[in-house]
Amino acid sequence: MLLSAPEKKGYVLGYDLGAKYSQISYLPLSGGDAQTLSVLTGAQIYDIPTILAKREDVNQWFYGREAKKQIEEGLAVAAEGMMEAAVEGTNVVVGDAEYDPVALLALFVKRSLSLLTMELDAAQIRGIMFTCAGLDNRMVNVLRGVVDALQLPMKHVYFQDYAESFYHFMLSQDKELRTHTVLACDYHYGPLTVLSLNFNFHTTPVIATVDEQVFSEMEYNLDDLPDDISYREKATGMLDTEFLRIAERLCAGKVVSTVYLLGNGFKEGWMRRSLEFLCRTRKVYQGSNLFSKGAAYAARARLKKGTEERAFLLLDDSKLRHNIGLQVHHRGREEYCSVLEGGCSWYEAHASLDVILESGNTFMIRVTPLAGGETAEVPFEMKTLPEREARTTRLTIEMEMLSAGRVRVTVTDRGFGTYQESSGEVWTQEVNLS
Repeated sequence: MLLSAPEKKGYVLGYDLGAKYSQISYLPLSGGDAQTLSVLTGAQIYDIPTILAKREDVNQWFYGREAKKQIEEGLAVAAEGMMEAAVEGTNVVVGDAEYDPVALLALFVKRSLSLLTMELDAAQIRGIMFTCAGLDNRMVNVLRGVVDALQLPMKHVYFQDYAESFYHFMLSQDKELRTHTVLACDYHYGPLTVLSLNFNFHTTPVIATVDEQVFSEMEYNLDDLPDDISYREKATGMLDTEFLRIAERLCAGKVVSTVYLLGNGFKEGWMRRSLEFLCRTRKVYQGSNLFSKGAAYAARARLKKGTEERAFLLLDDSKLRHNIGLQVHHRGREEYCSVLEGGCSWYEAHASLDVILESGNTFMIRVTPLAGGETAEVPFEMKTLPEREARTTRLTIEMEMLSAGRVRVTVTDRGFGTYQESSGEVWTQEVNLS
């Protein structure tokens, strides 16, 4: 009898692609907790500066900490602002040359992923979830371009924003931490971003929502302060006062069970009165790798969905909050046919189906809000459709989300086999859901 070789352990990755810093977390598919890759062995340094540098007159590129070192020593020229340029559709100037920012981002991601060889075999990676602060049309297209350029060996590649990564991180934590409102305060001395996560345990499945607030009054450049200790203490004391005011406002009128203080802005230890206030009856955690870990948990949930994930449904700004479908006749009776199901990310919502038109040149699209409310019926009219006998027109109906609140419907006339030739007509209509 031959013993079969043990199956290789599979992993998923959570990649936090930030404008200034990025992080990579990894997680076994079989279970356990996510770990974040440290850029230095034996240390807990998770931030990889999102920067490239190129040696002048030589096609040699550096990334991350080494890129910063080469720039500081005057040995290389910086390629900064890659993400902003990619979103805006402008090139990045490096020395005397211009480069496609999407190609540069792909190079950065490829080089940074090589750090994983210190922890696991690349052949063990089954999927990867990219997460970033926000996902509008432009950012989604940037990420798609990066993935296409990378030609990653794993076939499961996903995108999500920080709000969804926060949600998946909390599903992986003890239940007591999410009995009430959970706050994630992300601060890097720029504007303070606060994500507020709430669960409605009175619905089935449990509906989760994430609200985002930005506080520009926390923007502060400590690098411009003099080295005088008393002056810096006064400045950070002002930060403490401002953050206390914001914390009191965030907690007013609600029960907050857990607070996460994320980012380099909280590492200076200036929170005194504000931290004292937050720690009253609440659990408070400080760190920087919540979003990359949350992305890793989300990737595992996609590949290996468990009962915990099925019991919850997140409805944030990136989610389709409506069911979209048609009322059809099937096997002699009228029934609802779902085309796009609510709860999925808008940039992943696309589907098509073939139908036989009963008569006329119009059909109705049914839009039903997940959170309750009246179902709307939106007419789709094909004014130039040739007149035909009843049930002799086959249509292909395609639906694709352009944003969380807008769907594009495309209808193609397929005729009816050899009996009715296709006119070749295509009709398009955009439907606003809000």
